[in-house]
Amino acid sequence: MSTKYVKIIEAQRVFFKTGGTRPIEKRIERLENLKRMINENIERIAIAYEKDLGRGLKVAEMERSITLSRIDHQINNLEEWSKPIELPLSPPLSTENGDSLYLVKESLGVVLNIAPWNGPVTSLASNMYAIAAGNTVVFKPSEMAPAIASLWEELAPKYFEQNFFAVITGGVEETTDLLKERFDHIFYTGSTAVAKIIMGAAAKNLTPVTLELGGKNPVFIDDSADISHAVTQLLGGKQMGAGQICVCPDYILVTPKAKKEIVDEFKKRISNLGELNKNEFFGKIVHERAFDRLDSLIKSSKGVIVASSGTPDRSSLHYPLTIVEVPVDDSLMQEELFGPIFPLHEVSSMEEALDIIHSKEKPLAAYAFTSHSNIAHRFVENTWSGGVTINDVMIHTSSPLVPFGGVGHSGIGRIMGKYGFDTFTHEKGVAMRKGTKLSL
Repeated sequence: MSTKYVKIIEAQRVFFKTGGTRPIEKRIERLENLKRMINENIERIAIAYEKDLGRGLKVAEMERSITLSRIDHQINNLEEWSKPIELPLSPPLSTENGDSLYLVKESLGVVLNIAPWNGPVTSLASNMYAIAAGNTVVFKPSEMAPAIASLWEELAPKYFEQNFFAVITGGVEETTDLLKERFDHIFYTGSTAVAKIIMGAAAKNLTPVTLELGGKNPVFIDDSADISHAVTQLLGGKQMGAGQICVCPDYILVTPKAKKEIVDEFKKRISNLGELNKNEFFGKIVHERAFDRLDSLIKSSKGVIVASSGTPDRSSLHYPLTIVEVPVDDSLMQEELFGPIFPLHEVSSMEEALDIIHSKEKPLAAYAFTSHSNIAHRFVENTWSGGVTINDVMIHTSSPLVPFGGVGHSGIGRIMGKYGFDTFTHEKGVAMRKGTKLSL
């Protein structure tokens, strides 16, 4: 079915078939352009960030620092990653017959990237993987951050030809139209519910997908944990973006001896946080619907609020950081919260904690605080998630040497470093006989 986007997509497909995306020097040039697009407009990005999410220059600069290092990692390794790999031979192939066997790295074609709203610079930079792998890109930023989306739409033509990189803005209607078109790969970051719609649309064209989703990320704290350290890391993680980050810790399972200490520590720390509505790293809830959802979950909870940084303010979309002691079947323990609320539930043992974790879908991340390596090992071995950090939160996502992605309902496929390059690359098997060889 033809849509208003067919000409853009066909122009990219024609350009891809010319081979114009494949030379390594061209890929590096375009990655450098992506860096320039961020660097040369950081002040405007910060203004849009403040307008959409209540976060400003410090957050934009932090995101810039992280993403530029990741783009540089692609640039610095691109030539090596792109080389054909010669493989050992097995019958019927043999060196005596002049045979050779290779894996050849092949670009996919036209990639659709449907990006989230909660990390605008990170979302733009996520196109690095498709670009590094020699593909063209149709980039759909989230309508939930309209100022950022409009800025990307304005800036992109100054750094890229549209037959290589095109920005499409709009909401559900525009995304639905895009999904009617044929792409060679679809990369989506967002909710599980929308991911199912995207998979259904992709299936009609047998288009492969990479889905970076979320999940109800558990935290287990045992009696041996350094409680002061645990609370510092947990509050830091929850304050970043008001808990609206896919790998943010979601709920806490704590053993009896540690519970009183951690509750007391939360009370003390939260009373000293000051006005979070003036903290640009905290920001605001993305829109009124998300604010109302959080408020409804709190009001329907059977739990007891043990600490809170203030009162909800719908006019400013500021929701306070709130710790709630809850029963295991509480409304706050059912779905991913994606906000600054921490349900806390007492467990009698690690076994009970694991049972609760196993009763839910596989999360994107899982966390544990303990001073015992054997407990940490058991947690890693007996939980299923996209990634794990012990005695901290989210830090496992910081290295380009570690893949980032979910499992089950928290995602399909992976990005980061070479894993991201490989996701948007086809490894083609090539056998050559009679003494013919590839240049390595």
